[in-house]
Amino acid sequence: MLSISEGSELIYDEYETTEPMFDPDPMFSDQILIDLYGRNRGFDIRTNLTFRQENSYSQLTFILFAGLLTEALIVFCLVVMARARTRAVRYAKHVTAALRQESAKLAETNRYLSSTNDELEQFSYAVSHNLKTPIRGIGGLTEMIEEDLEDYFASVDANPGVRSNLARIHERIDRMSRLTSSIMEYSRIGNQGDTGDPLDIKEAIDSMRVDFDLAPEQLQLTDDVGTIHVDTTNLRRVLENIVGNAVKYHVGTAALRINVRALRVGDRARLVVSDNGPGIDPKFHDRIFDVFQTLRTGDTPKSRGIGLSIVKKVVEFDGGKVELVSSIGTGAAFGFDWPIRKQLQSHAQPSEAA
Repeated sequence: MLSISEGSELIYDEYETTEPMFDPDPMFSDQILIDLYGRNRGFDIRTNLTFRQENSYSQLTFILFAGLLTEALIVFCLVVMARARTRAVRYAKHVTAALRQESAKLAETNRYLSSTNDELEQFSYAVSHNLKTPIRGIGGLTEMIEEDLEDYFASVDANPGVRSNLARIHERIDRMSRLTSSIMEYSRIGNQGDTGDPLDIKEAIDSMRVDFDLAPEQLQLTDDVGTIHVDTTNLRRVLENIVGNAVKYHVGTAALRINVRALRVGDRARLVVSDNGPGIDPKFHDRIFDVFQTLRTGDTPKSRGIGLSIVKKVVEFDGGKVELVSSIGTGAAFGFDWPIRKQLQSHAQPSEAA
């Protein structure tokens, strides 16, 4: 319903109390003053009974309540999000600070371990080098004793056990000499930089046939790499150790068969050396790469227990990993990757002790 007035003069009025739809207590009413061309006119608006019938209080209350509830939920979500963001920022700062502290500790630990490792390698190199002199001295004294006992050995009263014991001393001296040489070799890995001229794999295998007195059918090669230009001295050392182990541990009546495969995989060579030897029990696959670990008895003169340790250290230094596939009675296959042309950073070699 609407009424319009100008000042105190009523221009238009629908508020007739006798009207059937007149609502003495309207649900909504409002007064609006509008300036029209210098004249102030008032508009009085109120609802009638028809509006009340179509819009009950319960419906309006529900709409109002729903609106207030929605607004409250929105405010609550905003507050929760703000608090969560604050907690997240605080936690992120805490974690970042903790990571920085741990990173600093880790860097310090790495520096300490690197320094300790360098000291240990230099120490083992120096000790092994210095042991060579007394070992040679013991060998010389043993030979002098043998010379002094020549007349005794020629007599009928000579005890054969004396000559046997002297022979055992020679064997132990030879073994100790090989061990000290191996320790020196192991400690120097990684300290010589990229060494050796380009290595033709076929020529290297031909040379190993001569060194190990093997026939062509005993040491075969499948090669699609050709020449390797990276750290070839160490590569030859790895191949010689693996082939030497296959020769050393071959038993039985079957003819020895060693196969070397060299395949190009991207910028690296994949080398696999397999044999038809007695095989290695899987439970020993990790152990055989440890220093001074061997599956033979300690009295075996030719068993140094360091050859495969050298293989593992050399291959890992050049960015590869040694893989072993073997079981008892099936032979063994050693596989590893080797860079073909990548240049390695040089390292200083520890000075030899006099």
